[in-house]
Amino acid sequence: MEKCDFQTSSYFGKIFHQNTGMTPSQYRSTR
Repeated sequence: MEKCDFQTSSYFGKIFHQNTGMTPSQYRSTR
């Protein structure tokens, strides 16, 4: 379950970065 969750979050991070131009953690720190 942890492996699957890690893969999902890294995939999400990749898509998120393509859409926003920043990583999820960077986005969180700007809010």
